[in-house]
Amino acid sequence: MTSRYRLIETGFDPATTGALQPDENAFRIRDRLTDNEYRHLAGILAQRPDAWLWLEDRSPDIECLAHFPGLRRLMVTSLRLESWAGLRHVAASLQDLGMGDGTLKRISIAPMADLSPMTASDRRPAVWPSGLAGVMERQVAERLDDTTE
Repeated sequence: MTSRYRLIETGFDPATTGALQPDENAFRIRDRLTDNEYRHLAGILAQRPDAWLWLEDRSPDIECLAHFPGLRRLMVTSLRLESWAGLRHVAASLQDLGMGDGTLKRISIAPMADLSPMTASDRRPAVWPSGLAGVMERQVAERLDDTTE
């Protein structure tokens, strides 16, 4: 996914956090941020559509994606994740979705069916948790079949 990322943690200074360097292609967020901090990072990512947003902030949701309209690349690695519903905020633009090692709870992948720019054959995220690819592909395919009937 990345050649190099910039780590973002609570207390970072938006005033001194500028554009990603040419060899950086991701912001890796490890803590929940304020709305202003998310908006600041979204503004930077808007200038680099090739760059990833990597969320591993231990949040139960990914509602922070509301601050990232137009986001194309997303990696989520959160054991505390309870819902993928926040994908609706970026469904129209998302092209690549990476998922980490899994979650502590079983959660629905139904929100992935709304990732509109991806065709049915492309809906498999760029990174799948090991051992789950076949199961998840079947669930997404079944969900797609349900929505097209």
